[in-house]
Amino acid sequence: METENTLENKRKFFALYWGQRVEKWNGRTSPSLVDSSTFGDYNMRHNWLELKPLSQISDEDAIELCDIWYNRRHNSLGSKIARSLDKSHLTWNTKISLKAHDYLRSKGYALPWVGLSVEEQIEYGWVKFKSN
Repeated sequence: METENTLENKRKFFALYWGQRVEKWNGRTSPSLVDSSTFGDYNMRHNWLELKPLSQISDEDAIELCDIWYNRRHNSLGSKIARSLDKSHLTWNTKISLKAHDYLRSKGYALPWVGLSVEEQIEYGWVKFKSN
């Protein structure tokens, strides 16, 4: 079942990025903090999260992600592995997957959520990719 484009679902999704400076809405030039002011009906109709695509993962984040997966450093492999991520890599082990998802979200990356792909999040207007 596809996750519907409702304000309730959008609130749940935005809550995953609580405390991060990734919220934008019409008229704002820079992102603001996702906090309690984010979740009012008016804001939820007009805001989105400005996130990074996983394909643009930094070497530092890729190495950290590799450390989460293998519980050790694989500096030369980290970037290569993380740049080839797909859904199966992020869901193969629940414990590692949750840590990896939490880490990537904490760094402002867009990830699938409750069966909703990043592309669908963009279609719903919940996410826009951060421009470099």
